[in-house]
Amino acid sequence: MADKPLATGADEGDPKDPSFADFAAQNPGNTLCDLAGRLLASVANSQQVDVGLLEQILVPVFVDIRANPAAQLSWYFPKPLKDYRPLHALNACRLAMYFARASNMDDARVVQLGAIGLLYDAGMWLPGIPPVLEARTFEQAEMAAIEMHTSQGASLLSTCDNVDPLCPAVAREHHERADGTGYPGKSNAANHHPYARLFQIIDSFLGMIEPRPFRKALSPVEAMQRIAVQAQRGYYHLPTFRDWVKVMGVYPVGSFVQLNTGELALVKASGGDSLRRPKVTVIADELLDFRPKPLEVDLTQESAFEITGAFTKFPKG
Repeated sequence: MADKPLATGADEGDPKDPSFADFAAQNPGNTLCDLAGRLLASVANSQQVDVGLLEQILVPVFVDIRANPAAQLSWYFPKPLKDYRPLHALNACRLAMYFARASNMDDARVVQLGAIGLLYDAGMWLPGIPPVLEARTFEQAEMAAIEMHTSQGASLLSTCDNVDPLCPAVAREHHERADGTGYPGKSNAANHHPYARLFQIIDSFLGMIEPRPFRKALSPVEAMQRIAVQAQRGYYHLPTFRDWVKVMGVYPVGSFVQLNTGELALVKASGGDSLRRPKVTVIADELLDFRPKPLEVDLTQESAFEITGAFTKFPKG
């Protein structure tokens, strides 16, 4: 143990023995993930949005994002994903709602962005899309067919009742890039809706950190670094990226990090302009013995503590 002081702060916690199992947001068997899968399968099969299912997802996510974002945003994936698509939609909803609330948008826009997050990738649920759940490299023709999911999803959503009219636009544009190198239209940022510019980043971030059968996941910290480089190269709308990183931080909200004390912490909120000094919840010591009462630490106020890097040695599910 390094001879630095252990983190101190206001005690809060749960009397039961804590563990990684407490961070179950990414469990593919959770109720919200199941509801997201049912919602999108229904959209693809019946060209209708089940408003009841939509509300069953949006309401608890909205409540948690307001009161306890860590209940929805923690990037520990305990089990392999047989089908990543429901969790991807749910995570996009969570991130969009968190971004909206942290950006001081009103509740109506928070919910609007959450609903778009659930639905924008509906094209990936259409039966003609090649088998994206297989652990293999796709042929060129298959990749071309997969890329059609954006325009096909936009067409699908434009025919559905009870869909925000901006949702088809985001579906069509979420793989476009600010410099005109994306698909399907190779259009540039000036032609993209502001919501689409945001979902271009959200979709890329999730695509990097979520386990996929055909590629290895990055840590959230590595994903943020990669997106930062790509934004500077013109792939993403730079003002939107700056808003994103101010909300999420260099060590993204929901990521697990190691402190210079050796302790394990969960990033709870960005430090605002102090991009490398977020607010964290210290959950375990340097031996990964979980604290009975986690400690809240604002690194913008505690100069003795620093983040040394991303934590990646999770137990295998």
